[in-house]
Amino acid sequence: GGGPLHLSANRAAEMGPQIDGLRATMKANGDKSTRLWITELSWGSAAKGPFQKGLRGQARELSRAFSMLRDGRNRWRLQGIHWYSLTDDGGPSACNFCGSAGLFTAGFQPKPAWGRFMAFAGG
Repeated sequence: GGGPLHLSANRAAEMGPQIDGLRATMKANGDKSTRLWITELSWGSAAKGPFQKGLRGQARELSRAFSMLRDGRNRWRLQGIHWYSLTDDGGPSACNFCGSAGLFTAGFQPKPAWGRFMAFAGG
């Protein structure tokens, strides 16, 4: 078991303090042993807008985030990580970057972030 954590960070580097804060709150409330799932982690690959990083920037933030989460997995008691979407949805979406947050385009062409994801996932 474990609890979900939906992070909202413009850059991967902002995630660490959020996780530290949650773990401190959990410890203060007698829940320090519960494992966490990082859910809906993503950045968009469009060129402009909040949480939009462009194609290379999306891959860069994924790498930075997964590296940090891998390195802190024991300290933060991480159970797993879920990337928000496998593919772009190609249309209006629930958030301002969700439509371009996939690891593949809407036509199922891999984006640079897919290669980075596969490197962390073990192929």
